[in-house]
Amino acid sequence: MFTKYSHWRYEREWRMFVWLKDARVDEGRFFADFGPDMRLTSLIVGALSPVSRDEVAQALGDLDSEVEVMKARLAFRSFRVVRQRNRRLW
Repeated sequence: MFTKYSHWRYEREWRMFVWLKDARVDEGRFFADFGPDMRLTSLIVGALSPVSRDEVAQALGDLDSEVEVMKARLAFRSFRVVRQRNRRLW
């Protein structure tokens, strides 16, 4: 949780620590609400995720037009995860 492999720095990821007692629990998973100092700007759907574009749009609700959504795929010639550019495959 405290370290990140240097090759993944392109993700520009921010990590937060939240007290579990302050989190919302849903089916054994813990969630924290976004506060006034944080907003969702992009979402990457994993390469093996079965989630559809419609499900993402429904989950985002009013934020759908404000959040950049990308489907990832495994690269063809390297051990990387890249953007799926073929919209028909998601």
